Amino acid sequence: MSRFFAASTYNDDDDFGGLSSSSDEESLRSISSDSSMDLSSSEDSDDSFFNDSDESESSDEGGRNYDDDSDSKPYGPDWFKKSQYRKGPPQNKFLKSVESSDESNLSSDNDGQWDSDMDNDESGKKVVKSARDKLLDEMKTILNYISKAGIDQSNSTQLLDNFDLLLRLQIRSIQQNFGTPPIFIETLIKYNEFIKDLDSKEDDLQFDNKSVAKAYNVLKQRVKKSIKENQQFINEDGTVAISAMEATISQVPLLSGSGATNLISAQTTTSGNFQDLLENTSSGNYFETLQAVIDSRGKKNVQSSDLISVLNGLLNIENISAYQKIMTYLTLIPIRLESSQQLSYQPIDQWNETFVTVANFMSLLEENISKYHVSEFAKYNDNLPVEPEPVNGVVPILGSIFAFVERLDDEFNKSLLNTDPHSSDYLLRLKDETKLYTLLIRVQLYLEKVYLEKHPLALNRIIIKRLNHIYYKSQPIAFKLEKLVWKNISYSSSSIIAFSEDKDYVTNLINTLIECIASNIEASKKSNEVNNFATDVEDDIIRSNLFKIYYHALNLTYDFTEIKQMLITLNVNKVRSQSTSTSLQILFNRVVVQLGLCAFKSSLIEECHEVLNELLSSSHLREILGQQSLQRILHHQSTIGNNNTNINLIATEQCLPYHKHINLDLVDIVFMTCSLIIEVPQITAFYSGIKIKKTPYTARSIRRILEHFDKQNYQPPAESSRDLIIFSAKAMQSGDWAKCYEYLLKIKVWNQLLNHEEILENLQKRIKLESLKTYLFTYKRFYSNISIKQLSDRFQLPEDTILEEIPKVLKNMEITSIKLNDSNDFIVFDKTDEITKLEEVAIKLNKEYKITKERLFPPRH
Repeated sequence: MSRFFAASTYNDDDDFGGLSSSSDEESLRSISSDSSMDLSSSEDSDDSFFNDSDESESSDEGGRNYDDDSDSKPYGPDWFKKSQYRKGPPQNKFLKSVESSDESNLSSDNDGQWDSDMDNDESGKKVVKSARDKLLDEMKTILNYISKAGIDQSNSTQLLDNFDLLLRLQIRSIQQNFGTPPIFIETLIKYNEFIKDLDSKEDDLQFDNKSVAKAYNVLKQRVKKSIKENQQFINEDGTVAISAMEATISQVPLLSGSGATNLISAQTTTSGNFQDLLENTSSGNYFETLQAVIDSRGKKNVQSSDLISVLNGLLNIENISAYQKIMTYLTLIPIRLESSQQLSYQPIDQWNETFVTVANFMSLLEENISKYHVSEFAKYNDNLPVEPEPVNGVVPILGSIFAFVERLDDEFNKSLLNTDPHSSDYLLRLKDETKLYTLLIRVQLYLEKVYLEKHPLALNRIIIKRLNHIYYKSQPIAFKLEKLVWKNISYSSSSIIAFSEDKDYVTNLINTLIECIASNIEASKKSNEVNNFATDVEDDIIRSNLFKIYYHALNLTYDFTEIKQMLITLNVNKVRSQSTSTSLQILFNRVVVQLGLCAFKSSLIEECHEVLNELLSSSHLREILGQQSLQRILHHQSTIGNNNTNINLIATEQCLPYHKHINLDLVDIVFMTCSLIIEVPQITAFYSGIKIKKTPYTARSIRRILEHFDKQNYQPPAESSRDLIIFSAKAMQSGDWAKCYEYLLKIKVWNQLLNHEEILENLQKRIKLESLKTYLFTYKRFYSNISIKQLSDRFQLPEDTILEEIPKVLKNMEITSIKLNDSNDFIVFDKTDEITKLEEVAIKLNKEYKITKERLFPPRH
């Protein structure tokens, strides 16, 4: 046998190679003790968290204490030598040292078993911390932070992060059979004291922003839940119950409370055991299975599909109460929505399943509206199996049906943004808007009965969401949608406005909904709810009024002046400030464009040009109207190196689905047509020698376009809408109104306007008048006078219209060389101060000659 193995073999009667002499045995013991004198007390194994006084597993029957990793144990050919004569390197400081058998060195304090063993190193050598010590140090760091932070609600976000870390450390402690350390309970008590102190100052409690307030509310709920789960380890005076912890430690390394039960459920309920868990569930242990699913939510190696399958199975169990179904739905719907949160949008099949689940939940709430109310203002129920105490005969349950519908609507918009708008898939997807709008109205009707009296401000969110689906639609389409929806709703009418077959129903609906928003805000101000509810009330007022202005401008339900006055009364500076949300700024820009189109449809050419001039001068018209593609925004953000985790959310706020877009070709043509009607007579008057006031013009104005067109050597025939506008302007310059109008009629984009035939007829009248002006300015040098009747026949205008218009033009442009005779049947042209065309060319050539001469032959001084 090899000497390496022979040296370490022994039996009961012959320790260490057959040395039975007591003197020899004593000498070996002295050798062992000598070799261990220089070593400090070793750290505990990671497996023994509570047994600091246990003997090492390497001890033999003779009482010798050796660690397997220590160099002091006799081994190899030098096993019989004293330690000072052995060969080999010195003891590795990174290996565990021999554990002392002297139990008197262990701490007798109750918390001694939790203290770190780092102070036991008498020789000053560096000792590697065990997993237990590292865990305790992390908990101690959190406790120190709590003690130093003090009572300050501004630290809520950091406190919440630390508390989440504390819970994870506690779970790790239980998983590694360490149990619940007293420092965890002590930290938990500190958190509870922090929450109580802030609650006592509820009247003076103010938060910097919404995120801090949300963090505080989440922290408050989690601390309350953890305190209840570990109540057995807390004395009535708020101190750590050491005796209870010692009793639990002596019995089992895991806690026996609900926290451990939940953890075991979360660990054992893997995808393979979910079906067994469901099969063993009945109405008696229903909530135990539901609690196991809740605790498993978000855990590692737990699939959302398994949780959804279990929850669907729970809903199919017979003889379960409405309360059990409600709590199951409140768990199932968030899991469905979270299953696709890493995707750009929820797949359509999953979205349909989620929609059906929310619709079924809504039906359940409608059936039991007299017994249960799901409300965001209900108190948190610590004990899931026990129903909350009823208030006025109705059981309030904490939850938000609006949040579910809002997420459905957001996912619907995301899917539209990620679908090709020119494909049939987009049209098929758009059909789902009807059933989504139906669900929105059902939720509104439900919340009216739940919130309207006590929390009217909470009702505004669903009203704004409803307005967002109808404000951009024409009146006939919106009416058909409303009529179709109300056929599928069991409620006969809304408490806000009842459905009717009146043609003005949609207009009255929008006005009434916006009045309801304003009245809810006023009622909330009286009850001081505005200061407590997490919403920007001013933004809600502005957004709802912008919806109203957009709808009225689109459908011409009011005069342009009234609609314009509505926009002026809003806080426009607030909308255009940098602090305003992107979606609100986009909505404001859309309203301005629609207001300009409204002026054009009302034949108010000057007002339309004034409204659209500033917006169309921008080089990023698509961006400010929210009509750029989602892929373009994401590509731009990746190009500039934006690594924000919420980049998809930010990009979605900057985009609108294609069916909400305003036709930019129509806007461009409308603006150029207005520019044509306003600027062409001014250009003609200027070139005819009439002194007029110069007006600034933009890159999109017809003046600059004509200048560029006249410089071209080759002028092709009209092909695009822009070319048709140019040729129409050239025809107006020559006074040919028929040709001008003919070119404009060829533009196909006019069909996008409501009542476009009537609009074009009014446009024709305006073109005749402006062509009359250009004709007079262009050919006045060839006439001494011209009859009104001749002009009436040429431009197909009534003589009264001509006699009414000519004095206005002469007065506005301050023209003295043209006037009417005393009988008002002729226009007389005075040529006293006017030069001929030949004289004009001669003067121009003389000026060019002088400039060229000075350039070639500069004067010498």
